[in-house]
Amino acid sequence: KQWYQRRVRVGGPGASDFSCSEIYNGPNAFSEHESQGIARYLSSVRHKLLAYFSLHSYGQMWLTPLSYTRRKVDDRSIHLDVADHATRAIRELTGHRYSYGPATALMYVTSGDSSDWVYSELNCSHTYGIELGDLGRYGFLLPPSHIKPAGKVVSAGVLSAVEFIATSPTNLTGKKRLRKFRRRKWKS
Repeated sequence: KQWYQRRVRVGGPGASDFSCSEIYNGPNAFSEHESQGIARYLSSVRHKLLAYFSLHSYGQMWLTPLSYTRRKVDDRSIHLDVADHATRAIRELTGHRYSYGPATALMYVTSGDSSDWVYSELNCSHTYGIELGDLGRYGFLLPPSHIKPAGKVVSAGVLSAVEFIATSPTNLTGKKRLRKFRRRKWKS
């Protein structure tokens, strides 16, 4: 559903008013309880966010800001460095090849993406949309047997991206956050 509308009407390119569509924008921004709850939580931790990853199916792509416009963001080169690092880690660890770049260059203009909202409204510089594995054979209906392997693939990229972001010379506050990140025990 639609996360926000950049102060314009709900919808726009890459969204539909038809309620049965896979890209239905909903009646208004944050129209669903789930998106309202997530938005409230993210807003409450906005000053602690190191990065934000929005998972989607499908296409094997690592999407950088922004999705609702073709305008290039000022920190575009940093996003591309992170995406390159993450997609190389995925390829090296799993053999899967992910393309990367702005959604508008790899796919099309979209509307209401949570990653755009987090980037623009919560000022979190590192926001990425990740289009999970499958290049169209199953599309939005990934078989249950493919879910765990897809999770392992994307985990390789996310963990690599977080480490790269936190240790990057362009991220001066990241080192302290990375120490906290490493102390957590993650289940595989």
